[in-house]
Amino acid sequence: TISELERVWLRNRSDGELDDTRLVEGVAGDRLVFKKRGRAQVDASSGGDESGQKRRICFVMDCSGSMYRFNGLDGRLSRMLEATCLILESMEGQLDRYEYAVLGHSGESRKVGFVEFGKPPRSRGERLKILQKMLAHTQFCMPGDNTIEATHAAIDHVLCAMAKDAPGDDEQEEQSQAQKGRAFVVVLSDANFRRYDMDPLWWSEALMKDARVQGHAVMIGSLGEEAARIRAALPPGHGHVVMDTGLLPATFRSIFEQAGVFSDDF
Repeated sequence: TISELERVWLRNRSDGELDDTRLVEGVAGDRLVFKKRGRAQVDASSGGDESGQKRRICFVMDCSGSMYRFNGLDGRLSRMLEATCLILESMEGQLDRYEYAVLGHSGESRKVGFVEFGKPPRSRGERLKILQKMLAHTQFCMPGDNTIEATHAAIDHVLCAMAKDAPGDDEQEEQSQAQKGRAFVVVLSDANFRRYDMDPLWWSEALMKDARVQGHAVMIGSLGEEAARIRAALPPGHGHVVMDTGLLPATFRSIFEQAGVFSDDF
């Protein structure tokens, strides 16, 4: 490990310049969302994992027609778009350590691409176009629920990206990667499972599809009883129910803290 003293941004401060990478935390109520310039001992080899590869995060957003239809009732679509915007802005300052993708799902499709790994939006205009595309999909897509299929597709998407920078097919190397669980998939859905006769255990199996990818489910807008039933069927700690959509940004933060994605300077 190579360490050296250099002038860097010191994050998690109560005053200074607003840290654009901590907008999600700010919305969630955290006051330590500022940064200052200062000297600190840094690890020259830091960033990504021990092999120097970036950690991958895939966000899967619910772009189904029900999100648009019931937005007037609980604001689920508006909150989802706000959370997506915060994600896009927050990840902008972490591209040296993380690669992220944003996919969507609806009754019409299990995989709608919005942001590809290694190709993040570079400006506010590009971020706005992504949000407009998501909104348009909710307005004109066919009814249905592809939450489970979307989870499978997202994990396959992450594994495909991981395979491109894998050093080889050595089984020992694959086992080491499996134990790390360095990639993450977060699937947001209003989870209309009962309406479409879907078994929550199918979602559980999809989330645990591959040990190299940590899968998390976020349910919004579902009836309380149904959401609780679905969460009970999911792996402990991997199901999250958000009855108040205003708490969606805080839920994303909680997931990443639990998974160890947020470090002290994130």
